[in-house]
Amino acid sequence: MKTLLLLLALLSPCVWADLQTAIDAYQQGNDEQAKRLFSASEQQPQAKIYLARIWQNQDLDIAESWINKGLKQDPDNPLAHFVKGSVMANQASNSSIFSAYGYAKDSLKAFEKAVELAPDNVQFRQGLMQFYLQAPGIAGGDDKKALQQVEAIEKLKPLAGIKARLRYLKETEDETGYQKLLEQAKQQYHNNADFYFLAAMNLQQEKQYQQALRLFEKASALASAEQDKGFDNFNALYQMGRTAVLAEDFLEQGIGALQRYLQDAPDNRQLPEKYWARFRLANLLELSGESGQATEIYQSLLAIGDKRLSEQVKKQLNQS
Repeated sequence: MKTLLLLLALLSPCVWADLQTAIDAYQQGNDEQAKRLFSASEQQPQAKIYLARIWQNQDLDIAESWINKGLKQDPDNPLAHFVKGSVMANQASNSSIFSAYGYAKDSLKAFEKAVELAPDNVQFRQGLMQFYLQAPGIAGGDDKKALQQVEAIEKLKPLAGIKARLRYLKETEDETGYQKLLEQAKQQYHNNADFYFLAAMNLQQEKQYQQALRLFEKASALASAEQDKGFDNFNALYQMGRTAVLAEDFLEQGIGALQRYLQDAPDNRQLPEKYWARFRLANLLELSGESGQATEIYQSLLAIGDKRLSEQVKKQLNQS
């Protein structure tokens, strides 16, 4: 018995080291490497949770299977319930009207359980708030309950609270309140990228491309207020390139921004994949008359295992 306990004690640090390596790969957006590493440690509930997160972007049924296995092994894990809420919400969005209701109910139950188990976790409350805002009333959507989550987030973390309230105002179509709060936030956090980036995204959606570029450029020169996880300055560089593609204008500015993004942005799953930046760069080169360079980039992207990217690349090559 003592020998077995000693063996387990020796193995445990190795298991956790392997899990941390897998988590690092996941955070860097290296899904295939992360999948292999988590699969090697799949007896651990944490590995099952992360496998569900990875598969969520590839096959929802497989993701659902993994998260159910994780919850069976660790039923009081709040992250597992949060991930299940996300998986089931996506199942609802991709299902027939007959199945969507059941998936949505399961999603709500999971999000609520995650918040119950970890009430101080802002991300879990954001997930529950978003469900309340986007789900139809018959499936559990409720603006008043969403507002309760906003107020709870504001008490936990003021910056996240402002962003949550902005999301609430946008989803409830209070444009006057939204614009007023956004301007206040830009002034309060004038040395940070966060709210300049958000304002620029709004302008981009409204096809006010020149004004959007101006704010994206400003955001790209500032640090995020959320030092631990904020990447709005790097996101702004990518969006400058995307804005130039949408406008079919400002080509030199867009090309420069994407080149900076490819050179300086860290590998992180909170940021657009570098291959999408290369695709946008090829778009701009093509618009600039550099069709040879654009075709070379397009052809190199065909090897990337992203279905949506492959479809877009083939479409561009067929038009060339």
